Amino acid sequence: MPNLQSLIKVATTKDFAWLRLLAVCAVMAVSGCERTSDIRYEVQGSLRALHNGSGVDGAHIEWAEQTIEGGVLQGTAEVVADDTTSDGGAFSFDFSRRQALTYQLTAKSEGHFTLKKNYSPDDLRPDEVYRPELLAAAICTVAVRLNHTTQASELDKISFRFGDDFNAVLDCDCCPTHMRSWAGAAVDTTLVCAMHGDRWMTYWVRTELLAQNVDSIRIDSLYCPAYGLGELTLDW
Repeated sequence: MPNLQSLIKVATTKDFAWLRLLAVCAVMAVSGCERTSDIRYEVQGSLRALHNGSGVDGAHIEWAEQTIEGGVLQGTAEVVADDTTSDGGAFSFDFSRRQALTYQLTAKSEGHFTLKKNYSPDDLRPDEVYRPELLAAAICTVAVRLNHTTQASELDKISFRFGDDFNAVLDCDCCPTHMRSWAGAAVDTTLVCAMHGDRWMTYWVRTELLAQNVDSIRIDSLYCPAYGLGELTLDW
């Protein structure tokens, strides 16, 4: 039967072995973190206007990442780098590699719709410069006036919608494409919204004048210049 002294010796030896293993693991973890933080990604990109390809200067570019920490996906993306574009629309930055799930780029500039794009970490390499080429859509303000000028009745009705869904092309707060209707003898309203500049916007309008036995549909288009105003008056 082992004596008390031999038991203490065995226990001490096992404790020391565990402590040494923990120390080695701690060193490996720290050194691993240091190696990860030493690796950096470099981004050199350009931002140009969608309608004519000219460089967009003075735009604010933000690069954010959504990370996984401790096996848990972080709820909000953290901005890790940013820059302002030069006269030719160029921007550049670098950032440390972390355990990112996705990258998000946001470009904001006066006169353009805010541009947002997502990138996969697999798109970037630590030994290569990543060169995204971005296109920002110029804003044009649209003003459409619907003015009832003919012999009026409370049963008269006008329905209007825009035809082109620019939101499907670029993520923007553009003119809505759903149908809207107004009824009455004193309809005089103006719709104001935004669309991509230097483009044609199709529209659809239907007028129903029951007292005059009129039910007509018109399909046409409106040109809207970049950074300008496109106006349309529909008298009915």
